[in-house]
Amino acid sequence: MAITDQITNSLKLFLKKHPVSRLWVAYSGGLDSTVLLHALAKNIKLLPAIKLRAIHINHSINAQADIWQAHCADFCASLGVDYYSKNVFLDPRSSKSIEMQAREQRYQVFENIILPGDGLVLAHHLDDQVETVLLRLVKGSGIKGLAAMKSARTFAHGYLFRPFLNIPRDHLVEYAKQHQLKWVEDTSNQDLQYERNFLRNEILPKLKERWPQVGNNIRRTAENCAESEQLLEMLLADTLIRCQGQHLDTLSITQLKQLDDKAQRQVIRCWLDKLGFRLPSRKKIQQLQHDMLYSAYDRNPVIAWEGVELRRYQDELYAMPPLEPHDFKSIIPWDLQTRLVLPSGVVNLLPEHISGLEINLRSLQNTTIRFRQGGEIGVWRGHKHSLKKLFQEWKVPPWLRNRVPLLYSNNELIAAILPNTIFLLK
Repeated sequence: MAITDQITNSLKLFLKKHPVSRLWVAYSGGLDSTVLLHALAKNIKLLPAIKLRAIHINHSINAQADIWQAHCADFCASLGVDYYSKNVFLDPRSSKSIEMQAREQRYQVFENIILPGDGLVLAHHLDDQVETVLLRLVKGSGIKGLAAMKSARTFAHGYLFRPFLNIPRDHLVEYAKQHQLKWVEDTSNQDLQYERNFLRNEILPKLKERWPQVGNNIRRTAENCAESEQLLEMLLADTLIRCQGQHLDTLSITQLKQLDDKAQRQVIRCWLDKLGFRLPSRKKIQQLQHDMLYSAYDRNPVIAWEGVELRRYQDELYAMPPLEPHDFKSIIPWDLQTRLVLPSGVVNLLPEHISGLEINLRSLQNTTIRFRQGGEIGVWRGHKHSLKKLFQEWKVPPWLRNRVPLLYSNNELIAAILPNTIFLLK
């Protein structure tokens, strides 16, 4: 029972080290997550204060997906574990791969369910970690990429845990056999067009045949890179603070240009990582240095990669998700009494946000939210000004100017509603 003891002892240590009130197990029905759920269900009694739940994501890709979902429900019932499932749908027309879409959909569901005090537990094991390091190595990743997956980190409003990260998959297979567990087999795991499947089925067996300890050796490489990454972040902390721009979550171009090229790249990577964005390739970040840091002051260049847009305005770098399409000609009625969530997502406005201003709300009639068309005039500090000039004075970035909500009453411009400030224009 050595394998069972190894897995259960790993979970016992994990449960004591990471105090949470509720654990969500990401349960696909495959072997790995089946072992994880079974072992947790058997050991959770040691910490009765923790509630255990399973979350199954049905991607509706495989013809057997509904059968797998029913199997997962039955297995949870046999363990006495609360079960929750969610169907998601992938877009075959998307430029993103099916793998990428499925991953993004899964993690979006996970983010929506994790509350403060919750932990999400994933069944990634040592072989998964090895695959991740190799994939990132062939794609030219730096030390952060080669650090691969972490056994524990913050996630959404709680935490994400991987208690099997140092356990080889064949140990999980042995555990499943000893406990006579049943699981589903996804035939797509044999499809070599997927990168991980190619590594798993074609490359890793040959590496293990030549170097039996390759898994543990690559794991140590990931751990060494993780330590180096942590040390680098510590060394960069003061520099990153010095390079902060005047606005929240921006970088100062002037301060960045005081650094050499290598330090610039590291600061920008660290900044993007702290904001939660996908890091750019080396080629992209070199383009960023050339086009962003050394462009003319009045230029507003844009550099984009998957899930990220980097923009410059005057002396600051801004990072953001790609801007959604926006109908700046739309007119949105608003009664000033109810919560207003705008399609652009720029603001989430409540009536009390403007109640403290010197304006009689009751006097306003036919109130609407509109957006800049060009040529608008407002009264600011007793004088008439074009809205264009005011936006420049207020240092509103150009890409936001036709997205700023404008409050109108009887077709008269009353106020411009910026994310953190409301300017009366009457």
